[in-house]
Amino acid sequence: MLHREKAITFRLILSLLVITLALSTLTDPQAAASEEVTDDCTVTLTTDQSIQAAVDKVQRDSVVCLEEGRWEESILISKPLTLRGLGDKPEIYSTTPNTATVLATGGADLIKLQNLTISSYAKAYRPPIIHGESALEIVDCIISQEEESRESGLLLFTDRTSEQKVNLDLKITDTVFKNGRVGIYPTEDSIEALVQGSTINSDSTGLMAGKLRSDSDEEYEGPRVEVTVERSLFKGTSGKADEGKSGTGISLSDGARAEIVNTSISNFPGDGIQVIGAGKATVNKSIITDNGGNGIALKDLSEATVADSKITQNGGSGISISSWSRYAGRDLSGKVLYQSDLLPSNIEATIEGNKIANNSGHGVMISTDKCALKEETKKAVGFWGSVTGALNEITDNKKKNVCPSELSFLCSKEGGRYPRF
Repeated sequence: MLHREKAITFRLILSLLVITLALSTLTDPQAAASEEVTDDCTVTLTTDQSIQAAVDKVQRDSVVCLEEGRWEESILISKPLTLRGLGDKPEIYSTTPNTATVLATGGADLIKLQNLTISSYAKAYRPPIIHGESALEIVDCIISQEEESRESGLLLFTDRTSEQKVNLDLKITDTVFKNGRVGIYPTEDSIEALVQGSTINSDSTGLMAGKLRSDSDEEYEGPRVEVTVERSLFKGTSGKADEGKSGTGISLSDGARAEIVNTSISNFPGDGIQVIGAGKATVNKSIITDNGGNGIALKDLSEATVADSKITQNGGSGISISSWSRYAGRDLSGKVLYQSDLLPSNIEATIEGNKIANNSGHGVMISTDKCALKEETKKAVGFWGSVTGALNEITDNKKKNVCPSELSFLCSKEGGRYPRF
């Protein structure tokens, strides 16, 4: 009997301890969360300790944390791990010429950069981050160069095969790029990327994706880039009237397919969005304004859907559609054509529910001999693509709102197609 009473008493005491611990967690959830983040650090470094030495020493999937301060070194990460800043974005700053501040490689594994400032000095001639082979996630960081060089703020290339992929090849969230673009170039295999809630301030091009074709006599069948851009801000730093500059907000070339949603693109000296080669774009609920060139320029064999967006106050036309191509395409019978000089473009464009106003050129233009700029007239060789759409508000553009006039259906409720066959 006495033994039974002792057992009951022990269970009661144990239950009270469990309840007390649960209540303390509920009454101070922030303290619990803070303790969890701190405990997550495998090692925490101060500025008198080498990041590279720690990265080399820790095991795979470790978390290397940096206290506030500045490290002047270049880092090679060749294993899956997290490099995390504590406090006010500790800085990793490279002063080594021709060397990236962070070179991230590591097969099919995931490297994470969190709450950091990653920068390089004015004459580094390499971007702060070069990334290849591994999956890379950048969260709440500042990526900067003292002056913009020819290179990107982030240069991504990859040889990861589809069988290796578990994560996106590149994920950028809540990050600011200063004086440098994001460059995404596929090598042997395709790339999947996400840019979300981020700001890109660039003196040239904000995002460049795809592969420039080396052989223009064949249709492009190489590796692709699938990129989603959402809730982001692309803003040029030169201004749209800056002479000698030609940077584009987002430039898509062969194999690039981009979905651009709830994003603002402004103040670039060239076009807001440019789609060339066999690039493809879907633009939805976005603002493209105050760029020096066209709001959106479609060239060669590209495809685009533009919906529910505002395209205003650009130095060229709101949407410019080229009538000529530099690359091989297919004629209306499906026969592959090879380039002798210039060929008719095979652009497919859908334009619906947009406000296209106050642009210095046309509202929407296909560069036929009747509509093209004087210097482009000699290149207007034909148009084998199609333009469809409806419900657009196209007003107050300096030249014609639509050119040719057959595009007037774009402002109607019923919509239509050009050409009509």
